[in-house]
Amino acid sequence: MGLDQYLEKRTFVGAEYEYRNVTGTIDITAEGKHIPIDFKRVSSINERVAYWRKANAIHQWFVDNVQDGVDDCKEYYVDKEKLQELLDLVTDTIKSLKDSPKKTIQIETGAKSDGKGNFETTYGDLEVFKDTSVAEDLLPVSEGFFFGSYEYDEYYLEDLEYTKKVCEEIMREPESWEVSYYYESSW
Repeated sequence: MGLDQYLEKRTFVGAEYEYRNVTGTIDITAEGKHIPIDFKRVSSINERVAYWRKANAIHQWFVDNVQDGVDDCKEYYVDKEKLQELLDLVTDTIKSLKDSPKKTIQIETGAKSDGKGNFETTYGDLEVFKDTSVAEDLLPVSEGFFFGSYEYDEYYLEDLEYTKKVCEEIMREPESWEVSYYYESSW
């Protein structure tokens, strides 16, 4: 349970249209069994190019910049220009965090019972970035139902680094009118 996020790449093939002269084969085996695919009926190929788990800052960016502020778990088209914008923001945010010293804060980690029906809150230390002003401005954390941590810590940085890697790979792909990207989330 929690926030799951997906970025899908769809490549139009159009093998079902004879005039396109599409050639090739698809040979897929899963769990030792051959999956029959008739290549001549393939209209597109879908690939999951990214999967995030509770990367709430990235999710909020998609909601604000792709979904017109509507957070409804539906699929949305994302053009490459938007992915370049995200890449630029992520790159700037990563640089600012890597230049920032860290500090230790105390966070709630749960509760401990005394066996008599009384509970005491337990705390633990967490290392976070000291200067989060750029992150808060460019890619702020976002609260939601099981959306993960709201701290600017190593996990936040890992989500940004993963997003940067994904976006850089997409930017290296040759331009093609036959490729499109879609973002979707669920929780």
